[in-house]
Amino acid sequence: MTGALGIFILCCYDLVLIKPFKKIKIPKLKLLKISWIANSFNAVLGFGGIFGATVRYNFYKKYTKPAELSQLKKAISLLLVSTISGVGMLSIMVLLKVFPESNLLKENVPIKVGLIVSSCLFPLYIGYISFKPPIPSSRWLGAKFTIVSTIDYLTSGIVMYVAFRFLNLPVSFVDMESIFIIATIAGIISMVPGGFGAFDVIFLLGVTKELGIAKEGVLMALVLYRLAYYFIPLLIGLLLSVSEIQGLVSQKINNNQLTILSKELTTVVFSITQEQMKKIGRTLSTILFSCCSLAFLVDSCILFLEYAYMNDLFILFISPFYVCISVLLCTDIIGIYKGAKETYKVSCIKVLLLTLCQIYLLFIEQSLTAILLTVVMIINLLFLKKWLEVEVITQSILEKVLWVGAIFYVLKHLVEISALLSKQQFLLLGGSTLILLFLSGIWSFFHRKNLRKKMIVGLKPLKKEEYQSFLEQKGGNHLAHLGFLKENQVAVSNDVAIIFQESEHTLFILGDPLGDQEAVFPFLKNLLVQANCIGKRVIFYQASTRYLNFYNDLNYHFFKLGEEAVLDLDDFSLSGKKKRGFRATLNQMEKLGCTFHVIKPPYSSLLLSELKEVSDQWLDAKKEMTFSVGKFDKDYLNSASVGIIRDKEEKIVGFVSIMPTYTKETISVDLIRWRTDEDLAMMDALYLQIILWAKAQGYHKFNLGMAPFSSSYKNTSNLENTFTYSIYSNTQYLYSFKGLRKYKEKYKPKWSPKYIVYDNKTWVIKNLYDSYKLIHSK
Repeated sequence: MTGALGIFILCCYDLVLIKPFKKIKIPKLKLLKISWIANSFNAVLGFGGIFGATVRYNFYKKYTKPAELSQLKKAISLLLVSTISGVGMLSIMVLLKVFPESNLLKENVPIKVGLIVSSCLFPLYIGYISFKPPIPSSRWLGAKFTIVSTIDYLTSGIVMYVAFRFLNLPVSFVDMESIFIIATIAGIISMVPGGFGAFDVIFLLGVTKELGIAKEGVLMALVLYRLAYYFIPLLIGLLLSVSEIQGLVSQKINNNQLTILSKELTTVVFSITQEQMKKIGRTLSTILFSCCSLAFLVDSCILFLEYAYMNDLFILFISPFYVCISVLLCTDIIGIYKGAKETYKVSCIKVLLLTLCQIYLLFIEQSLTAILLTVVMIINLLFLKKWLEVEVITQSILEKVLWVGAIFYVLKHLVEISALLSKQQFLLLGGSTLILLFLSGIWSFFHRKNLRKKMIVGLKPLKKEEYQSFLEQKGGNHLAHLGFLKENQVAVSNDVAIIFQESEHTLFILGDPLGDQEAVFPFLKNLLVQANCIGKRVIFYQASTRYLNFYNDLNYHFFKLGEEAVLDLDDFSLSGKKKRGFRATLNQMEKLGCTFHVIKPPYSSLLLSELKEVSDQWLDAKKEMTFSVGKFDKDYLNSASVGIIRDKEEKIVGFVSIMPTYTKETISVDLIRWRTDEDLAMMDALYLQIILWAKAQGYHKFNLGMAPFSSSYKNTSNLENTFTYSIYSNTQYLYSFKGLRKYKEKYKPKWSPKYIVYDNKTWVIKNLYDSYKLIHSK
């Protein structure tokens, strides 16, 4: 709090600065904001105060008439020089022994010379700016700046003194202040921004030798001083500057006579900065939120120890509650970074409850530090509100890691104090803490779960009749017909359609988008933004190479699922020695009196029941799959033609459902099932008959489907590819991937790759597993 007070005192510079300019009307909050930015950056960056002067001039000139700009420059220049004049005043006080003279002056001649020179220059400077003021109408402006500078240096000494008192280190303020002034002069002589290094070394030597404080304690006090007076104000200044500095610097660049190259380069840099402004703001806000949350967690666990020594029933009641809120705040860090509105709203409630805890604890014995952090947290949340982008975050492993880490930290402290408490006290304290953590975890889980259930991607679903009309107008692909599956949904926007299923965490899209190719990229971009906004990942399953460049531009990764076999019907024939196996199958079929027919819907109940009998025998109690493959469903079967093989007794022994691609070029099949007790090689017979039928119908290509995990070459370029190649090559009993490809190879097809496309922030194994669960969910 004293650090913040020090920065607020520096804001007096700006109040004094604009007072002579009666016509400058600036809102006080705006003035304090710019002043805080300028002073907090100056304290750390230094540059002789040039940064602060530049910020002030570029800001105030917007409110100043052109005739007064020269006066404004003089006033800011006077402020720039006067900021160190306070050191001269304090140096005189050291020489006059208002503050005790330190032995450091005897050991360090350059510092003593600096102290004397500073003392001598001070009256000369005051005399000069008073009798020959840069702004005649404001004779005492420089003197006022000097008063503010003196108070500033005194306040910074008070901040250091408070740091010692916070650590329970006994020091006299006047003794410490004398060393502090000498160390400050050393820092100014070093010309290092903020006096980093020189100030710290001199102050450390002086306090340890003259005041007898251990080095460790002095170093900790220095760290606290730097945090309170430099880095925390700088972090707040960065948050404030996100919306201010860019415009000022951009304008400055545009007005300068720079070379074309440097000007364009700078424009590009600031254009990028403008696009990333929200992310920069959220990152800074997340850092502040994380520091405060972790501090609350540490502070809440210290209460356990206080209870062990004080045995206060009120602390027993409040500490589990305080710990629970602190853990929950720690787990919100990821949501804050992602800019989630749900996390923000819940965090506000938690901070409100935390504030009530802090107010209560303040009346017992807690220091003001926790209250200050709570105020910082509230201010931080107020700034964060304008940087929110999504409704709820996607599943995050880091969030779970934070949960586990925070709970283990709490358990560690419970174990540490167990020896100090009776069994009853420990069970009461530990039990209430763990129960609250458990209940809060359950609440968080179901709250997020219910919220995601309510949120769906804003896609307009199509009825099956509308989808049929769309396909007839725009055409489709080899997976388009799966949009008629009951479980799959179809949505259209701007002449682009997708087949999808939506779960709590994921939007699964089957194949490539259909429709107008030029509208695909804007559609995908908008879709991914919508999905991210409601915390859902998007997975494109069995995507082709057609739109891989789009997915890459959208920062999506792709992993090869396998290869798809496409047979050229124009080149296909049954002649030749290599095709004698095919001819033998067809000849055997003819000898057995089997016939093949393609029939069109609608189908009778009797036919469907016969097909169902064949399908059930083929499934052999196995579950149907869905999403990327068809299933036996009466409505789905009635959406396309079916090829059937009947034996000589007219009993159906096998069937294949045709899967139209809604193009004149290609056709494919979906379900291919048969009675397993037949002597005929039914799979070959069904494939050959439907291929010959397709060729007779004038189709040029026949899609034989995908061979999962297969590739035209051995790919072991990375761990994922090595893993999938090993599965492909070595599995035989559960599922023979290699055998499936080998079977399709005998038709001599051309192979084309198929991919799973996923967010680059997720793991491919996770996406493969989620896709597997979806396909095998029915």
